[in-house]
Amino acid sequence: GNYQPSRAKPEIWTQPEAFKKAQTGYLTAVDQLVAVSGSGDMPKIKSAVDEVQTSCKTCHDQFRLDRK
Repeated sequence: GNYQPSRAKPEIWTQPEAFKKAQTGYLTAVDQLVAVSGSGDMPKIKSAVDEVQTSCKTCHDQFRLDRK
C-alpha cells in the first residue's frame, strides 16, 4: 500500500507493553462511552467523553510525534 509516513514515536516499538496498556485504556473508555451514550444521563456521558479524551491525549503525548 501507499501509506503516509507514520507519526509514531520510536517508543511505540521500544515500550510495547506501555503502548498496549494505552490501547486497552482507550478501548475501555470508548466502551464505557457507548454504554452510557443513550442513557440521557448527561453527567455520566460527559464523564465518559472526558475519559476518552484523556486516554487519547495520554497516548498521543507518549507515543505520537507532534505535527510539524
